[in-house]
Amino acid sequence: MKLFFKKISSIFTKLRVWGFKGVVGYFPRWLASIRIKHFLCKNARQHLGTTPERGITVIAPISRGYSNSKTVRDFLFALKRAGIPFQGFDINPAKNSLTSDYLDVVTPRHDFNVRRFTHVVEMFRSPLPDGIVPVRARIAFWEGESGLLETFPYLASSDPVIAMSDFNFNDFSNELPKTTKVFKILYPLQEISKDLEDKKIICKRYGFGEDDFIVFYNFDLG
Repeated sequence: MKLFFKKISSIFTKLRVWGFKGVVGYFPRWLASIRIKHFLCKNARQHLGTTPERGITVIAPISRGYSNSKTVRDFLFALKRAGIPFQGFDINPAKNSLTSDYLDVVTPRHDFNVRRFTHVVEMFRSPLPDGIVPVRARIAFWEGESGLLETFPYLASSDPVIAMSDFNFNDFSNELPKTTKVFKILYPLQEISKDLEDKKIICKRYGFGEDDFIVFYNFDLG
């Protein structure tokens, strides 16, 4: 009976956090994660004799329009610019992606070897089973001051969590168990164009003073 009420409580919590649409959408996502886990396990068995090289495997919905997907793409581009060996596994390819630049950092599935490199970086929850690679970590972003574990309980695992801001680093360090290591790295910003307009021209256009401290803020709730 206690287990029954615990399950009912869990359902209401999911409804409150994700909404009805989010709960209904959970089932196709769950089935997709089962298929991906099956693929990764089969892939691991095929490469049992592989000795991992020093490098990074990134597993995430790389091509999606999520803000965290953009973060992972920037992370991959930073690895590429730095000459660090890597491979990117797109767990949920977008059918109509807004950009094709990610194709340079995504490894085709027929070339993917989950045991190729010593380190794996994932985005929040991943279908990668335990024990396949020696070192795992998760990239996570969180905008709130509380509720992290209520929304993403699996971040409380023993896998280290990577933060890319002081706010997230402090929040993760406070909310996650002390056994979960939290690391901070700089956000892997990339230069879009070398022909950007002079700052003086931009300030004049929008009525800013040349010495004003300017912050660009962009947010998509969807």
